[in-house]
Order: sequence, then C-alpha cells, then structure tokens
Amino acid sequence: MQSSSLKDIKSDLKNCTQEELLELTLRLLRFKKDNKELISYLLYESENDFVFIETCKEEMEMAFQQINKSNFFFIRKGIRKTLSLTKKNIRYAQKKNIEIELLLHFCRLLIEFRPSVKNNKVLMNTLETQGRMIKKAISTMNDDLKHDYGVLMEETFEKLH
Repeated sequence: MQSSSLKDIKSDLKNCTQEELLELTLRLLRFKKDNKELISYLLYESENDFVFIETCKEEMEMAFQQINKSNFFFIRKGIRKTLSLTKKNIRYAQKKNIEIELLLHFCRLLIEFRPSVKNNKVLMNTLETQGRMIKKAISTMNDDLKHDYGVLMEETFEKLH
C-alpha cells in the first residue's frame, strides 16, 4: 500500500468531523508506542518545558546508572540506547532550547561516566558529534541565548580536557 501525500491527507482531515478525527487518532495510537508517547507529550507535557526537561534528565541519569560496565561493547550499547531515548524526546518537543539542554546534559553525563570515554574512540566520536549538534542548535538562537548556551557548552566540554 502506498501512502498519500501530506497535502492530500491534510485536506481530507479538514473535511472530517470531530468524531471522525477522534476515532482516527485513537486508531493511530493503537499501532505504535511512539505515537502514544507523542500525543502524551503534546497533551500533558508541552505546556511546561522546565518539567519536561527535568523529567528527561532524570530518565537519562537512570539510564546511565543501568549501563552494564563489564566491557566497552555493553557500555557503547547502553550509551547508544540512552542517546536514542534523548533524541526521541528532542523530536517530540521540536524546540531548540530543549534540544540544547538535553544534549548538554547527555554530554555531561558521558564525560563524567566511569570508565572514562577518553579510552574509547567510538564514544569520543559520539561525544564530538553531539557537540557539533549543540553548536549547530546554538547558532540558531538569539544573541543572548547564544552567549549563555555557549558558556554552558564550554563549561561542559572543559571537563573533558
């Protein structure tokens, strides 16, 4: 089955009644956990960015604590899983300030992680990639926020050296 274009779907949704929209939404929610999580974010958490950021940070910290430290294979696997969870939360929010805050926190946790990530090229590459993404997101902010987030980024990556 081939899906219709977004434009076609949008125009057809405009013609639906409220009851039909509700039924379509509920049906969509049954199929994928991500859809349910996104709707939950939009309905309950999108109003208060601070609470959402703090909740995500707590989830990240718990995920880092649960990483199996027996060897670097399991460490990399756990860190990738934590990063994908972080990226999913960033996609839900679609706000640059939330993206910067969460990625900075992820990098802080990764830098403070023991055994040190300095000993592993893959994890250092992950850290550098996230640093570039933070810089890119910061470049889109207004000047005051650019400065503030730039200082936070410098403080975070200073710990690495």
